[in-house]
Amino acid sequence: MEQNGIKNVKDYLTDPQQLPPEQPDPAGQMAMQMQQKQLEIQERQTAVAEMKAQMDAQIAQMKVQLEQMKAQQNFAIQSDNMDLKEAQLEHKQMVDKAELEIARTADDVRAIASPTG
Repeated sequence: MEQNGIKNVKDYLTDPQQLPPEQPDPAGQMAMQMQQKQLEIQERQTAVAEMKAQMDAQIAQMKVQLEQMKAQQNFAIQSDNMDLKEAQLEHKQMVDKAELEIARTADDVRAIASPTG
């Protein structure tokens, strides 16, 4: 260019090898950071959802176990009540039999008969 009459070519043109490396586009960098943050948020949301699903499953399992325990306890109570009623009936029959025997063997009979026991 100096041959064509243009002086100070270096003031106007720069050798490509002397150019500083290209800086990344700030808007592109910001968009990439936003995408990375969005991915992190989605991963966290997925992890939270998985934990919630596990907790829900554990709660459901514990509820089933609780219902089973309640059923077992109710059955045990019913069985104990039945045993108690049977024992009370046996005791009443034994008392009635003893009272009848006393009434039969007594010389002076003044027993009160009660139909309801």
